[in-house]
Amino acid sequence: MRRVATTERATCAANAIELALKARVSQTLNWAGFPETAGEFRRFESLKTHNLDVLLRFSGVESRILTRYFIEWSAFADWNPEVRYRVAWSNTRASALGKIRACRTLLGAIR
Repeated sequence: MRRVATTERATCAANAIELALKARVSQTLNWAGFPETAGEFRRFESLKTHNLDVLLRFSGVESRILTRYFIEWSAFADWNPEVRYRVAWSNTRASALGKIRACRTLLGAIR
């Protein structure tokens, strides 16, 4: 049970990074918000993703993140929504805490 809770904490951190990147993409592209419906995504299929690397590319902060925060970014290199079903993604307390610390740093840098 403890491993599941640890993975859930790390998953929340990854989800926070994803949402921050989507907000940043919206800001960079001067959108009122990130597309949500099929109709809104019609012209923007490449952004209909959970891939953090793709979102980072469109965010306008890719260079800064990869040069100044590469170690923190690397904590989420293997993230995709399916890893939340794999206990091994972050199965130690230290691993989860490392991802949470990296998340806090990245959230400040993405804004």
